Amino acid sequence: MGRLKREVEPLSLRIRTHLRGEIAVLDLQGRLDVPFELDLMRRIERLVGEGYRRIVVDCGGMDYLSSRGVSAFIAMLDDIRARGGDLKLVGVRPQAELVLERLGVARLVQRFAYMDAALQAFDTPIQDYLSQEGLDSFVAAEKGRVFHASRCRSAARIRRKVSYPSKEHARRAGLRPCRRCC
Repeated sequence: MGRLKREVEPLSLRIRTHLRGEIAVLDLQGRLDVPFELDLMRRIERLVGEGYRRIVVDCGGMDYLSSRGVSAFIAMLDDIRARGGDLKLVGVRPQAELVLERLGVARLVQRFAYMDAALQAFDTPIQDYLSQEGLDSFVAAEKGRVFHASRCRSAARIRRKVSYPSKEHARRAGLRPCRRCC
């Protein structure tokens, strides 16, 4: 009996860069794991060196994300934020989402289903999405005057909550921040 020939696709990561004004978009295709994490880090470092502080990584074409691959995002995140920018992920597949959740990274990096939403999120400073060093949502009582981070003890006591995606959205609704959590 003849053996079936199976073509094995080589393990690789292809990174394409698209510039959208002041925003750099990295389109990843393939596997982001140990052999390729340095390629991604170098690409991001180069963009930051060229003055790009707003970076979107399109993960829709990634077949695999390892915990070491995640380190490429995290290694650059603090530096980019210290320079007044941010890094956002788009199109994260379920396997990659699971890796981000298990490593606790999901609380650090914003993820969006669609590119337009990620690009629009740059209109609000990242600090307005953060509480206690992590991403959060913000809540207030229906007729309240103060908003809280969703993890705040005071927020847990609110029965009828109104949610806001950022501090800026809550302030625009006429609310003031909780002194304890915001």
